Amino acid sequence: MTHSRGTVNLAIAPGVTVSILETSGGMARGRVRDTGSGVWQDRPMNDGRPRPGSGKVAAAAADGVTLRQLAGHDDYHACFELQLATWGRDFQEGVPPSVLKISQRVGGIAAGAFAADGRLLGFVYGLTGVRPTARPAPGRPELLHWSHMLAVAPEARDLGLGRRLKLYQRELLLPLGVEVVEWTYDPLEARNAHLNLNRLGAEVVAYVEDMYQGEMGSELARGIGTDRFIVAWRIAGEDVRRALSRPDAGADPRQAAGPPARFAAAPRFEPAPLRDEGGAAPPGVPDDGGSAPPAVPNEGGSAPPAVPDAGGPPLPDAPRVGIEVPAQIQHFKVRQPERALAWRLGTRRAFEAYLARGYSVTAFWRDSSGRCWYGVEAPGR
Repeated sequence: MTHSRGTVNLAIAPGVTVSILETSGGMARGRVRDTGSGVWQDRPMNDGRPRPGSGKVAAAAADGVTLRQLAGHDDYHACFELQLATWGRDFQEGVPPSVLKISQRVGGIAAGAFAADGRLLGFVYGLTGVRPTARPAPGRPELLHWSHMLAVAPEARDLGLGRRLKLYQRELLLPLGVEVVEWTYDPLEARNAHLNLNRLGAEVVAYVEDMYQGEMGSELARGIGTDRFIVAWRIAGEDVRRALSRPDAGADPRQAAGPPARFAAAPRFEPAPLRDEGGAAPPGVPDDGGSAPPAVPNEGGSAPPAVPDAGGPPLPDAPRVGIEVPAQIQHFKVRQPERALAWRLGTRRAFEAYLARGYSVTAFWRDSSGRCWYGVEAPGR
């Protein structure tokens, strides 16, 4: 790292340097330099506006919750304990305190939401790196942040902390020149779908079958495996700005009322048509509070048996299709595990088939009867 004339230069990978240009008024500008060619590319730093809450501490909200980066032994250990409380005491894929701490030194984000009494109510954790890209020139790397985990303590759900943590993560990443954040979530977790697609403006870029196969220990994924959507959150893009500028509908997917107009007449696909979700959610099932959780990246869990899903109801052949998912998959896992597996296999079949044909996942909603749906659209629609 070098520092001169208000500029901090960070060599984050061989041949790649990030330059953060410090100015007055809390503003910052950044550039990414390919040291082989010597070419600098300017990157938007939060639109050039002052960044409230940037740095180690963000201002406390009206509810007394403070967002800040983790710092010190107690913070890191509280984060590790919240991981175990979220994914189960047998969870084997937790990020230990030493890795949380070291990640921050190389552009990673380990941040928390703290109550007025200092208790950790939620956290977000991710790693920043580089990958080859075809833009603007073949092989030139781009900065990418992988948002690995997000969780909110049971007593703090319904405060919208997941979304607030993601927005704080965005504020910390924009000054580094990061424009794309990716993570995974379980397509069957309706609350996470509402958060990621509706409240944050992320887009689905891939469906991966049993992504965390063999990573054992998570109570959330046991019995249904770890199929995941990978989503991209383009934090400097107009789509995300529009999503964030809309009045926030809240964390509950019941607020995602009704389909977009273009899906009103679209045919529906029901992967598991028999429905019985009654009763309250089992204790200990985390709620997203925000962005990836209850099923945040890296849950592990045993894979479902290798049952072929060649049959099932036919997939509608239409330019737009609604695909149903359960409102609360964890209910089925506890009460009707065979139905939970039917949801997994049926939705896997549908999403893999439509995405292979070039369809995109473009919507998520809850209808007037409480049923939850994704909308998929053919190319050019």
